[in-house]
Amino acid sequence: MAWRNRIKLKAARMSDLLTLIDLTAEYRGTEGVTLEWEKAYSSLFEMIANPQQWRIWLLQSGKTPAGFLVVQVIQKPDAQMPHAIIDEFFVLPQFRSPEVLAKVTDFTIKSCRALGICALHQRFGRQWYVMTTWL
Repeated sequence: MAWRNRIKLKAARMSDLLTLIDLTAEYRGTEGVTLEWEKAYSSLFEMIANPQQWRIWLLQSGKTPAGFLVVQVIQKPDAQMPHAIIDEFFVLPQFRSPEVLAKVTDFTIKSCRALGICALHQRFGRQWYVMTTWL
C-alpha cells in the first residue's frame, strides 16, 4: 500500500484530455450514466482553456492515472474575494484510501489559498448539501 503515498496531483493540460475522458467515463459509469464523448471532450477542452474559472488536476500514481479533481472558481456578487466549488472528485477504486483523501483535501485547500480564494465549498451527491471551509 506504499503506492498510496506516491499519489501526485498535476494540473491538467490539453494533452491529458483523453485520459480525463476515460476517467470521466469510469466515474459516470458508477452512476449508471453513459458518457457522451463529444460533449465531454468539448466541456473538458473549454475548462482546461479557462483556468480563471476552472482548475482541473489529474491524480497519478507514477504515470498511472488514478483520478481527477475539478474545482470551479466563482466570484460571488456579495463577496470581495472569489469562492471555489469542488465540482467533481473521483478516484479509481484501487487507489482509494483515507490517505489519498487527506492528501487531495490538503492540496485543494492550499491551492485555493494560493489563488486568493476565501471559501471552498463541496457539495455531496447530486443534491446541494454543502460543506464550506473558510480559508
